[in-house]
This record gives sequence, structure tokens and C-alpha cells, in this order.
Amino acid sequence: MIKKILVGVDANIKENMAMIYAANLCKILDAELVAVHVIEELQVYAFWGTVPVLKREEILKERQQVVEEAGRLGKKLGIKASGKIVEGISPAEELLREAHDGDFDIIVVGCHGRSVLVESLLGGVSSQLIHHSKIPILVVKSLRNFSRILMCTGGSKYAEDAIYFASDIAAKAKSKVTVLSVAPSDDPKIIEMASKIASKSAEILKKKGVEVEAKVRTGHPAEQILTEARSGGYPLLVMGYKGTSAVADLLLGDVASKVMHHSRRPTLVFREKITSKRRGQVRSSRA
Repeated sequence: MIKKILVGVDANIKENMAMIYAANLCKILDAELVAVHVIEELQVYAFWGTVPVLKREEILKERQQVVEEAGRLGKKLGIKASGKIVEGISPAEELLREAHDGDFDIIVVGCHGRSVLVESLLGGVSSQLIHHSKIPILVVKSLRNFSRILMCTGGSKYAEDAIYFASDIAAKAKSKVTVLSVAPSDDPKIIEMASKIASKSAEILKKKGVEVEAKVRTGHPAEQILTEARSGGYPLLVMGYKGTSAVADLLLGDVASKVMHHSRRPTLVFREKITSKRRGQVRSSRA
């Protein structure tokens, strides 16, 4: 079950889609929200362009509004919410440390309008989290509801775990779910295998009381997932991820990375490499 959600937020609270999205998710799941804002240490000692950097005390005072906004949002939605400011050289590293130390179930983070390709090559926070986190990451590119979810599977263990994990969201949000498996060719045997994979995952969700349909498409996996996402108007995508490097994913064609690169929908990415404790939690939720 998802009980603790960490959301990484920036200094501009008016544009913090990630915090709003995470707060609404917490309300659905009856989960606790902790908003974490990271002040990079370089901000205190350097100059960016022609704008002088504020002194440490002034920065902390200015960013305190992030903590206060989390509390206000929590009170408005009736959820347990708090904010926290931490300092460090790398926002991604600090968020990962907070998530690990606080035993969070998922990290929610925004993507500032740049593609995942640019994020990866420039070392963006969302890209770093996806490639290094040992817990699921939900990347928010736009504010959407939870009415429909597209869950993608190729039959791998990490894709299966992703569906188990996201079933908690689907059940409590009363989402309509489509489980999609893509057959890379029109070979009848491969299509039949893809159909069995989708049906198996759909059964998992049915046992949770989720309204679900199994679907098969034929063609390039990333292209077919994106086509289904657009044509079906799904507000949320769920995918498993193998856990290779950012550049390798994008240059060699990892399906999850390609989908993230082109989709503007919130996407939950479940890593293959999870801790033994986390895997035990995932397995126990299947009962």
C-alpha cells in the first residue's frame, strides 16, 4: 500500500504542479505528503548571470513559503502534509536520501517542460531520479485526474511489479484501467503470447476490484503505447523500467524512456532494481 509520498518542489509555488498532483493522490490514497525543497549549496556562494545570489539566511527565509504552502494545501484537502527544506549540492541526491531515510513509497516530481532527452543529457532532476531511485517515480508534466490508467506490460517481472504497485491507486481512485501488451510483429504466435500477458495482468487487477480490459497492439512498443495513450485519452501511464543508464536508454531505444520523451501525461515508472524490503512489500500486497 502507498502510505507516504514525497514530492520534490521548486521555489515557484505557483507552478508546482507536482505538489498539487501529489496532494490529490494523497487524498485518494489517504496517504501522508511531505514536500521537500532542495537549496543547492552553490546558490549560496555563486552568481548566476547578473543576478546576485542571496545570503543563506535570506534564501532560507524566502523558501520557507514552500513549507507553508504544503501545510495550507494539506489543510485544504484534509490530508496530513508537511514541508521540509534541505541543503545539498545535488537536488536529485538529496531527494533520494530523504526518500530512503523516510521510508517513502513513491517520489513525485515535475518535469519543467523539457523533454526527457534534454533532461537526461543535461542531468535534469527527474531523469536522475528515474535512473537512480530504488522506489517508484511519478513524473508530472501536466495536471490530470485519475479516471483512466494505461498500464503497459511486456511480461517482465518489473512490469508485473509496476502493475501490482499501481493497483492500489486504481482501486482507491476507482479508475478504469487498460492493460496494454504490444506484439512487435504480426506473427500469430507472438500476438497470442502478448494477449496472454495482458490477460494475466488484467486478472491481477480484477482481484482488486478494478474495472479493467486487456488490449493488444501490434508494432513498435513505444510507438504503439503512445498511440494508445493519445487515442484513449488516458490521464496516467504506468510502466516498468529496466534500469540502464540514461544515455544508453535514449540512444539504444528503451521503451519507457521513449514514451517519457514524447508523452505529456503523468507517468509512473517502476524500477527493476528494488530493495529486498521493497520487493517483500510488493509481494505481500498480492495476497
